[in-house]
Amino acid sequence: LRESISDIIIEADKLEARIVTLLNFARPFEPMLAKCRIDQIVGEAAASLRRHMAARGIELTVDLAPSLPEVELDDTQIEQVLLNLLSNAAEATPPGGRVSVTGRLTDDGMSVRLEVADTGSGIAADQLGRVFKLFFTTKPSGTGFGLAVAKKIVERHGGTIAVDSTVGRGTSFTIELPLSRPISFPSAPQ
Repeated sequence: LRESISDIIIEADKLEARIVTLLNFARPFEPMLAKCRIDQIVGEAAASLRRHMAARGIELTVDLAPSLPEVELDDTQIEQVLLNLLSNAAEATPPGGRVSVTGRLTDDGMSVRLEVADTGSGIAADQLGRVFKLFFTTKPSGTGFGLAVAKKIVERHGGTIAVDSTVGRGTSFTIELPLSRPISFPSAPQ
């Protein structure tokens, strides 16, 4: 009886966490913008998972351009996106594989481009178009929230996120975040 009650409590806690995530996804949330150093955000996200990846025999590399300017964004939300991408990459990458994060300015100098790439199993072509859909997951224990939330966060920052993958060779997610957000003016009364 105690084991059954314990199992019920554990499952109820898991369900509560999923419901909270779903409600957070449904609720409009605006980023709390402030000038931030993207290298610090990437560094903190990488540091959070470096030990876990090393224990699994996965090499984690970070290669950021030394002159990346400050970006106006919500550092907590962008770190959440990076943690999600890095966690997914670590799960997809076998021991001896590599996960990398690179950061550069776009060619036009208007945005920062971050790429999280892995040498993992890759994503089948027929699934690529669905990876950002709510509830879509290829993991047995996945919820299908992570990438949908990541996309929403990036878009709320005026940015874009894209995926490229080859089965058996790996996956890369590319995020572009504008250096400054476009100014929006209220429409004039008619």
